[in-house]
Amino acid sequence: MTKKQFIDSLSAIIKEPISVYDTDSFLKEETAINSWSVKIPLTLRNQITISEFQEVVCKIKEDRWKQLVQSGIAVSLIWYSWYDFINESYKFNIINSSHKELSFNSKVEFIENEREILEDFLYPKHIEITFEYLLNIKETDTWDKRLKVYKEHFG
Repeated sequence: MTKKQFIDSLSAIIKEPISVYDTDSFLKEETAINSWSVKIPLTLRNQITISEFQEVVCKIKEDRWKQLVQSGIAVSLIWYSWYDFINESYKFNIINSSHKELSFNSKVEFIENEREILEDFLYPKHIEITFEYLLNIKETDTWDKRLKVYKEHFG
């Protein structure tokens, strides 16, 4: 796959429909329907710039804003994006802003600039975990790394 083919393949995500709810009763449904994941082939990892990928993300956001307006539902949504370092993927969703609880399975650190997420995704820093470390993990040990999440309000 070439860089152009990869970027072109993201156009399917740009136009994908979202579900808009005017209540906070549907967190599971919203996160299931309004969540996406992007993974870059290793052969392209160093070829795509942050600006190029950010351009695609902006197009996705513009489309989500248009869909919110066209829905006619008076609600505000929140865009969340993060880097899933285990799967080496950029993930994002857009859900009703009235949810009090989020569906992240780890501690979250909200950051001000989405560029940091994109840098982590496009230029990942590998965490070295030794076999000895894994052998010494106890059931009571917890992972203290916080998931960096970017948050942006729509509506």
